[in-house]
Amino acid sequence: EHIGAQEADLYYGCMKEERWTDSYVHCTNGAWSRNHNVIGDGKFDRDELPDDDKLVLQIGRIDLCDLPAFSESESELLRTYLNKDYAYRHKIIDPKLQGLPVDRIEIIPSQQPPSLTLEILRSFTALFNESNVKPSEGFFPRSAREDSYMWASVETPGGFTGVETASTYNFTYYKAKTVFTGLTGSYNWDWDSRDNVLRASLASKGWILTNYFPSSPYIPIHRMGMGRTIGHCQQAGLNEQYFYHTLYPGKWACVSLLGDPTLRMHIVCPVNSLQSAITTGNTIMLAWKPATDSILGYLVYKLDTVLNEYQKITSDPVTDTWYEDSSPLPGKNYYMVKSYALTKSASGSYYNLSQGVFDTLNYTEQTPVPVTGIELYPDPENTLPLLVYDPFSVKAHILPENATNKLLKWSVLNATANGKLDVSGNILSDHGGILTVIAEALDGSGVTDSLEILIDSIPDPAGPVSGEIEICRDNRTRTYTLPETRGATGYIWTLPTSETDTTILNEVYYIINDDALSGTILVWPVNPFGEGEENSLDISIYDIPDAPAISLSGNILHSEVAEGNQWYRNDTLIEGAMGQDYTLTEPGTYCARVTLNNCTSANSNKIIYDPTGIEQNENTPSISIYPNPATNQLFIEFAQPVNPKTILELMDITGKVVYAANPGNNTSMHTIDLSALAEGVYFIKISNREFTLTERVVKY
Repeated sequence: EHIGAQEADLYYGCMKEERWTDSYVHCTNGAWSRNHNVIGDGKFDRDELPDDDKLVLQIGRIDLCDLPAFSESESELLRTYLNKDYAYRHKIIDPKLQGLPVDRIEIIPSQQPPSLTLEILRSFTALFNESNVKPSEGFFPRSAREDSYMWASVETPGGFTGVETASTYNFTYYKAKTVFTGLTGSYNWDWDSRDNVLRASLASKGWILTNYFPSSPYIPIHRMGMGRTIGHCQQAGLNEQYFYHTLYPGKWACVSLLGDPTLRMHIVCPVNSLQSAITTGNTIMLAWKPATDSILGYLVYKLDTVLNEYQKITSDPVTDTWYEDSSPLPGKNYYMVKSYALTKSASGSYYNLSQGVFDTLNYTEQTPVPVTGIELYPDPENTLPLLVYDPFSVKAHILPENATNKLLKWSVLNATANGKLDVSGNILSDHGGILTVIAEALDGSGVTDSLEILIDSIPDPAGPVSGEIEICRDNRTRTYTLPETRGATGYIWTLPTSETDTTILNEVYYIINDDALSGTILVWPVNPFGEGEENSLDISIYDIPDAPAISLSGNILHSEVAEGNQWYRNDTLIEGAMGQDYTLTEPGTYCARVTLNNCTSANSNKIIYDPTGIEQNENTPSISIYPNPATNQLFIEFAQPVNPKTILELMDITGKVVYAANPGNNTSMHTIDLSALAEGVYFIKISNREFTLTERVVKY
């Protein structure tokens, strides 16, 4: 049902456009019209790229339209994606170098080549080493919240809007902490479908930046272990398909990479707060806050405005956090600084660069004014008291106001606390106590200032717990959350059953089964140094009432339950019918439900009410039903041949069908054997498109 046209992003990366024709394929067998492909409809004929046609460009798609499961507009979803793309490139998002394979499909021992899961495991081992590959059969993306992963690959049965362990709806609220992802489930690679799960993962507020369908064809992602981009891996998988012994070789035209194709796996932390100023010697000085990474130094580049290219102006990496350009040009000077590191992976090591950070200075010769004083003070926007694991900033007031070069060199001196500058240029401490922030003027004046900072070890008090407080015992799971607590690295939850859940997440799950109890849910925010004040939420659990038994006396229905009743006719609620008794005025099938403490029972037994004993319309032919009452056999005699589409049903007093048959074409007599049925009242219904007849019969 899924045969026909599929998406073809490879078209944009293959330069032999003349091969993308629309002149001979005619295929309308698919269940969905968007997959139909006929001549001249703008959908290409090609299934695969020929062997001599290479993918010249690396292609990725960030396409977040037609995702109504999300409340945000398409432009807001794109804004979310671009913000997290920036955060990853600048190491604000910093996942652990480990892989999460989720396999819910049995590996067939006789399957050759090896299964997709084995291909992923081989790649993950090359990227992270075996000890950092952590297979799971759990629910994705929830399993990627309890820890962070650079890569996740999920292989399960699936559809357009989900796989067995993840759906588009899940991505509207779960924030998976993984960057590169492969979802393998039937249909979901058809990314232009509404609420498609691959695109939904990119729209999520988690960390996911790329997604693809890993099996078609094999994508050699192990190359990312030595600095290649995800787009390069897709390109290599298509252009070098026969180099690898894989499950699904082929240069299929419908292969797509969703997300930014230029992303790499090993991110070096860039510098922060790059600034430039004219010095006393009429040179240009650049200064920045250090990158929090194991780096070898920094490379400085300057824009060649003739060639319009940045040229490196440092022959070797600069190990300090400033650089002086002794040959500034009149007018605007454009600079870029990159951190320089040796990256070591499971596959080897290579020299690596961060994102570039830019600054521009308009240079004119001037009489320099030296710095005479620095006053450091805490940023008024800091939240007090300052806590461990909570970034804060320090500001500097530099005197005089017209000082020529106000650039500062920042450092942190630890006393009893343990602080450092983070990727955003703020200060982050992972231990309580006292630390000293030092700023030194870079204009050669030698002026410095320092500020002692006190860091509190104990997390803030827990915020309010939210979740359902009046619950029906329905064997479903409830989620309880509180706002993330400043200074906390984890939370201790205690459920009314006295079960304790220690987690890094600010949420807990409570299965409302037979063992669940009413009571108080408690939570404490914690870190290695102590516990914050607790918060709590009282909940009440109510049993779901048993389905009531109802009976009929004359035209009065009666429920065995005294209160909470609601009566239904033909499965439709009867407004205002909420008493223990209900007087019937029209034929139909009736039942009741009971609601106590907002918990509603299942349906009662059903009673069919027919005050005339027979239901028919103007087209009903002459039919005789005898004997009535009957003992062992009931005869139905038709005055004229029976329509072959006639259905005959015998129902008990609850509406349950105990016998059904098609009398057959041209039948004038049909016999029902009643010997196995209990004594009581039954209803026989005979119907086709032309008529319906219902009559009460008695078995004794």
